[in-house]
Amino acid sequence: MQNDYYKGLRSYYLTVAICLVVIAALFLISLFTGRYMIEPEEVIAFIENKEIPELSGRIITKLRIPRTIIALFTGASLAVSGAIYQGVFNNRMASPDLLGVSSGASLGACIGILMDLSFEKIVIASFAAGNLTVCITVMIAKLIGKQTEFSLILSGIATGGLMSSCIGLTKYLADDERKLSEITYWLLGSFSSSTMKEAAFISPVLTICFMICLLSVNTIDIISLGKKEAKVSGVNYNMSVLILISCATLMTASCVSVSGVIGWVGLTVPNLVRLVFGNMHRKVLMLSMLLGIVFMMLTDMLARTLSPDEIPLSVITGIIGTPLFLFSVIGRRKRDKVLQ
Repeated sequence: MQNDYYKGLRSYYLTVAICLVVIAALFLISLFTGRYMIEPEEVIAFIENKEIPELSGRIITKLRIPRTIIALFTGASLAVSGAIYQGVFNNRMASPDLLGVSSGASLGACIGILMDLSFEKIVIASFAAGNLTVCITVMIAKLIGKQTEFSLILSGIATGGLMSSCIGLTKYLADDERKLSEITYWLLGSFSSSTMKEAAFISPVLTICFMICLLSVNTIDIISLGKKEAKVSGVNYNMSVLILISCATLMTASCVSVSGVIGWVGLTVPNLVRLVFGNMHRKVLMLSMLLGIVFMMLTDMLARTLSPDEIPLSVITGIIGTPLFLFSVIGRRKRDKVLQ
């Protein structure tokens, strides 16, 4: 028994180490990968602060570094948010858009595009609308009466459906093809317009939320057992759930505001981690964060290299994420049968 424990611990730390090495390698590769290929020697010279061609230097600093940083933050945020929602609601089908935050943030962006706002203002509008949507979801849950996870999920489904209908309305009201195509492209997700301003905008919010979530791993384990067990363990259930959902919401809204809607990351990655390493959130959150980064950085590189025109991120995450999610579901059922 003790040998199994130490073996599991070794495999966990080994996986963390491998992920960190892979992330560092992918970050380096992403700097010279894209429609305009940059020689690896130039990237190495750039890192060493040596002189390189002006065009290559501008592409690295203005395009490649910002989008890679945002891809890193987005992958980590969506995966951790998914793990938190799944833990808090004790539902492996939960994902970051469960409470309507993705739909609300998308609606804010669509309205900003219709109003011809600058990209920075669209980001702010999207972020504000995503958080406002969750507030509406919570208010509807209170009107329903019973303060349960089920009523919150139902409210999220209803609010998300309303926001999706409003998004359809914005598409109908788009008065030219440019706005309509811009809205459609936003809804499929992309890092093509990423800037360091956006990275600076979301990084403080995401860093604080990450720290709160990682410090709350034991609390999530207790909450996932149910409200009665949490009270017996001395955990303030309502306050803990509120803080964790708020963090997950802020992370999701931040990601959608700068990159559009990117599906499957928050659903697939945590389920794969749970399949291999179990449900202890000390492991689930850390590995979800690292594997989410790997998944998103690989997706971003595929999006800008597979085709002359950049492929929307949700197209690739759907193609890759669907079989991986099915694999995790089938694997979990087989494991449960063995345990029975």
